[in-house]
Amino acid sequence: MKKKMGIVLLLGIILGGAGMIYYSTQSKMTMGQAIGKEEVAQKLCTLEGNVVRIEIKRGETTILEKEHQNWENPEHMDLTYDWQAVHEWLVAIRKIESKEAIYKVEDEAQYGIDDKSLIITLYDEMNHSQTFKVGKITEDKQLFYMTTDRMEGVYAVAYNDGQQLLRNPNTFVVGNLKIPELENIEQIKLTHNEEYTLSLKKLQDLGVDKWSLMDYYKGSHFIQTEVMEQLLETIKEMKIDSFAGAITEKEDYGLTKPQLILGLNQGWELSFGKTEGDLVYVRMNDQSVVYTMKKEALEQLTSYKPFDMISREVLELPLSGIKQIVLENPQGTYNLTLEYGEAGQVATEIVSQLDEIALNKEQTAELISTISSSIWIEAALQNPEIEQKEERKAEITITCTLQNNQEETIELIPYDINYYILRVDGVTEFAVNKDKVTKLFSTLSHMKKEKK
Repeated sequence: MKKKMGIVLLLGIILGGAGMIYYSTQSKMTMGQAIGKEEVAQKLCTLEGNVVRIEIKRGETTILEKEHQNWENPEHMDLTYDWQAVHEWLVAIRKIESKEAIYKVEDEAQYGIDDKSLIITLYDEMNHSQTFKVGKITEDKQLFYMTTDRMEGVYAVAYNDGQQLLRNPNTFVVGNLKIPELENIEQIKLTHNEEYTLSLKKLQDLGVDKWSLMDYYKGSHFIQTEVMEQLLETIKEMKIDSFAGAITEKEDYGLTKPQLILGLNQGWELSFGKTEGDLVYVRMNDQSVVYTMKKEALEQLTSYKPFDMISREVLELPLSGIKQIVLENPQGTYNLTLEYGEAGQVATEIVSQLDEIALNKEQTAELISTISSSIWIEAALQNPEIEQKEERKAEITITCTLQNNQEETIELIPYDINYYILRVDGVTEFAVNKDKVTKLFSTLSHMKKEKK
């Protein structure tokens, strides 16, 4: 009997032990399933108050503080931030939901979360905060890993949500160049590498606004209308791309010695520094903050060369402003006198040494246009100082007297078979097309012969 009882007891002990082993194994398996990945949709931002301070650390730290309805950077108070863009970014963060949760992670670095991670900390009005760290993207590029100090574990969020978190705070900056209205621009300066400056000024010429190139040549020269229109359009279309940073002792963005400085009127200045890819670094006036801009604007502004800008017509003659034009060459003198009738009617005479030729208004306008287009600048002299020293006699002289009795005299000095040297009020800088001048005097001679 005792033997049977012992056997039963032994069986009980064996079965009980087996049961405990089974239970222990099942328990560990259950815990093992709880420690791991879990598909869970959970909002990760639990900060309830209104966000009034943002800290974004990505190498350097960017701080934004809310003042009334404006976001300000206490380190760069001259920056303007797009309130709506920041607001939409914060709303997007509040909506982020996890796709997966990974618990009891011993090494977060395997998910790209370490000291180099992007860290975003939000503060509300009560100074409550929540911090997010953004890790790496999954191999299938569908999810980003991230953590928050208010929850345990690593969370996987949708790719687009991760991209929202990674948004560069510099893109929130509104780069307003505050370019003057085009009609209010009276002066433009283009300083190239601190070597030379193109100074353009809006002047009145017989009641008409005309832009002139000042100081580069010995005299001022009108700028071609289409060139000026293109330049103003380039200035109008300039836009800031993004905020780049601030000038420091280690990084000046090439702005200590800028490639180009664009000045408008008095007090507005934009400096262009070094280029990087399709962007160029710029700064306004002497501010420390630096922006980027598409380098296309720089390329367009630096493409303007003095000789290509100026009008090639030496005599730009408005019909209503002329009193007399006298043209002299070795073969004779041609005198064009304009007489103005009532109500704008014009009676015109060409008085020559041989005969008088009466022209109507249309014929007069056509002749004046021919004279203007015939004295055509073809090239800039390579050594104008040498030509200036040699007092050479002019072969052709053209004197234009305006209604206000202002007089301009140009002289054409033989140079070679293709050019005359142009001398205006004693100054030589350019050569004019000889063939055009020859044809002009042939036209005048032919008119006189026809009259005969």
